[in-house]
Amino acid sequence: MGPEGYKRRVRYEKPHASIYAHPKVFKALREIAAATDCKPHDLYVEGLRLVLRQHGRDFDALNRGE
Repeated sequence: MGPEGYKRRVRYEKPHASIYAHPKVFKALREIAAATDCKPHDLYVEGLRLVLRQHGRDFDALNRGE
């Protein structure tokens, strides 16, 4: 609790990164996501998994902080 008896909320956020690409790229990803019943974020993660696997890394382990 704070000095006046109020609870203080502490926010813990994962770091984020921006992806820069042509708007047509993002439109295509949204279309693919809609056609496969998933979110564009799911496609980004799928791409990250593929790249990391090619380089001998494990996305899930890294994402857990291992």
